Amino acid sequence: PVTLDGLPVTVLPLYDEPAVAVTLAGGDRFDVRASDTEPLLRLIVRATDAAVMTALRADILALIRA
Repeated sequence: PVTLDGLPVTVLPLYDEPAVAVTLAGGDRFDVRASDTEPLLRLIVRATDAAVMTALRADILALIRA
């Protein structure tokens, strides 16, 4: 299986474009995929509460922008 920093990563065929889906140990998850209508990436974060979502989103955006 593919991993990212030890976490399992699943590549999903969405809209004929690959996506990355990561589920964290606590059940929080995020997906990153190319937009099918605009030249940008879409980040979808699902978390147990708003504070976790905000922190996770900031961390992921920092990695994407690096």
